[in-house]
Amino acid sequence: MSATLEHTQLDTISAETLAQFIGTTRYYRYTMGLILTDGAAYLPKMARRG
Repeated sequence: MSATLEHTQLDTISAETLAQFIGTTRYYRYTMGLILTDGAAYLPKMARRG
């Protein structure tokens, strides 16, 4: 994971939080063969936390 993603400790998703994901450093496999970038992988991770 990117350093940005690992150090994000917010409980809510905001525009400011998502704005920090510009480009990607790694791709993540998701269900049904989808490939996600750092920012897109952040969303389901936060959804599971809630």
